[in-house]
Amino acid sequence: MKTTVFTKHHIANGAKMAEFAGYNMPIEFTGINEEHLAVRNNAGVFDVSHMGEVWVKGPKAEAFLQHITTNDVAALYDGKVQYTTMPNGKGGIVDDLLVYRIDAETYLLVINAANIDKDWNHIVEEGKKFGLEAGHGKQLYNASDEICQLAIQGPNAMKIVQKLCTEPVEDMEYYTFKKLKVAGVDSILSMCEYNRFTKGIFGWVGYETKWLEYENVERTHGETKWSFWKLFLYSLDGITAFSTVPLAISSIMGVVFCIIAFVAIIALIIKNLIYHDPTPGWPSMVCIILLVSGVQLFCLGIVGQYLSKTYLEVKKRPIYLVKEEL
Repeated sequence: MKTTVFTKHHIANGAKMAEFAGYNMPIEFTGINEEHLAVRNNAGVFDVSHMGEVWVKGPKAEAFLQHITTNDVAALYDGKVQYTTMPNGKGGIVDDLLVYRIDAETYLLVINAANIDKDWNHIVEEGKKFGLEAGHGKQLYNASDEICQLAIQGPNAMKIVQKLCTEPVEDMEYYTFKKLKVAGVDSILSMCEYNRFTKGIFGWVGYETKWLEYENVERTHGETKWSFWKLFLYSLDGITAFSTVPLAISSIMGVVFCIIAFVAIIALIIKNLIYHDPTPGWPSMVCIILLVSGVQLFCLGIVGQYLSKTYLEVKKRPIYLVKEEL
């Protein structure tokens, strides 16, 4: 098995080691529960040096990456990171990856550990179409065995990292990076989270809407299997599952219901105390039901938002798919 530069330190600190993607990696040190709480309440450091890194350089670098990835590389600027995928030309995906733009002719690709060889071979083959050569000192270079990575997560992560840096890093923007020294070592420090857990808050990052124009034509062969009922269920799924907007609406409705119920309860109390007008039981009951319903809607919306943000954080997949060819 391969090792990382930190393997000996893991073993020396009593880590439980196991094979992952061909590397001898730590699974846990003091226990899953204790380490989970440590990361959630403070911070934790994860050795992800098994990840792959590929350099793409030269005047054709941007055009080449535009060709092999699905996202818009031209939208990047120096210091910006982009999540994207590499299609295989057959309707599938070779792998997902991160693209770091160092400058206009220098890009760093971070690929998954289990797919380093597959990704590298694909990149090399596609590079031949652009006249790009592979190897040390060439336009394409696999530096996976020369670069180590540490992932620092938790509410105090950036505070800890800041102590190791000579320039400000706590206010780094979403999906950006800086080239600087961390603990005296030349490093690339990146902020690549969907939600700013390292800051202890949610970033509430919005999404830019994109669409593709197309001409709708009648079906020429066969018959559709989409019934009205299937289309109806499909539309409901698109409304309720594809977006987090219904969750936000639920929270807003909960707040509105609570406000209405509170105002109504105050009005009933004032009416009874000032005007000595006995109030029947049903208005009070309606107000209580409305208040409790509002609290429930608000809580469901908040919990749903937390779960959806966590889901996006874990999956790290774009919420849209674009095919170049159909």
